[in-house]
Amino acid sequence: MINKIEFSAKNLTSNAGLFLLLEHANKNGVFDLIDNDLVFDNTSTNKIKMKHLKTMLCGNFVGIDKLERLKLLQSDPLINEFAISIKEPETVSRFLGNFSYKTTQMLREINFKIFRMDFAKGKEYRQQIKTFRLKYIFLAGKIIRTARNVVMKLSEKYPYQAIYERSLS
Repeated sequence: MINKIEFSAKNLTSNAGLFLLLEHANKNGVFDLIDNDLVFDNTSTNKIKMKHLKTMLCGNFVGIDKLERLKLLQSDPLINEFAISIKEPETVSRFLGNFSYKTTQMLREINFKIFRMDFAKGKEYRQQIKTFRLKYIFLAGKIIRTARNVVMKLSEKYPYQAIYERSLS
């Protein structure tokens, strides 16, 4: 595991920003939460799920939109340092076939738990997914793109502004 960062130009990886995201997920127990709360019906799938989910997470963080592009991460030194073995696209595709409605709902619950751990305080932490969607997801907003910024405008009277402000700080 990486315990020191030096700013020198040796053995560079093009995905060094993954360090912050993977470290955050590791320290906040995201991988443990996924490992414990996402249960497949097939026991052999349960044994390999973390390898594939970490592969998908890394690909998602980097912006890989097709499974074939996962090969770009196979020899990445940072990925290897986090003990993530990137599998062949065909293997990942077979794994994704194991997702059912039930496991997709489990993954949604895990996402919701992660959000609550990071941002929700007090009463917000105990709310159900339906309430969460009504408060934070289904709201009117306007996206404005300029040369330097992308701004999301919400109503001045939106009662839950603080949670959006915390997410950007």
